Amino acid sequence: MRNILKILLSAALLTAGVAHAQTTSYTLADVAKHATAADCWMVLNTTKVYNFTPFVTMHPGGSTMVPYCGKNGDPGFASVNHSSNAVALEATYLIGALVAAPAPISVTLTPSNATIKVGATEQFTPTVVGSTAGVAWTLSPSTLGTISASGLFTGVVAGQGTVTAASTQDATKSASALITVSAATPPPRKDTGHSSPARFL
Repeated sequence: MRNILKILLSAALLTAGVAHAQTTSYTLADVAKHATAADCWMVLNTTKVYNFTPFVTMHPGGSTMVPYCGKNGDPGFASVNHSSNAVALEATYLIGALVAAPAPISVTLTPSNATIKVGATEQFTPTVVGSTAGVAWTLSPSTLGTISASGLFTGVVAGQGTVTAASTQDATKSASALITVSAATPPPRKDTGHSSPARFL
């Protein structure tokens, strides 16, 4: 009876471990950080990630699996005729699923250079690759004008500065544009249509 309970408990723990592993994702870069016999992760079955660290010293083939630590172990595993028991043992060490690395984030800004008059506006448009989180705007110097959440700049005083859009997901990824604000052109003087009165001596 006690042995049966141990078997059932082991099965329950294994099932829970596999269920947890199915919800955990790793990239090849994550796996590559565990590339030694003392810390051995491996990709098997194309899309599954295993932590074989406890098994390395028990492996019947000695250190033959170590060169695959931190890598895709499918080529090495396929080169040996493993038993069904060995295949079933894989689930014990399953820790997650392999996913593609996220695309790197980059930001560009259009236009990259603009000149307006005091009181005029300029619409800046950011293009963000690798994220849908949007951008945060900054203006330097801040006294030059205002920048709205949508990237609309309004010139306040004459001068030159930069408008910057930074990814809100990764603030280290940003793009800047040069903005020049020139003094407003004074309105032309109105012509009254009257000439100076003639003087009579």
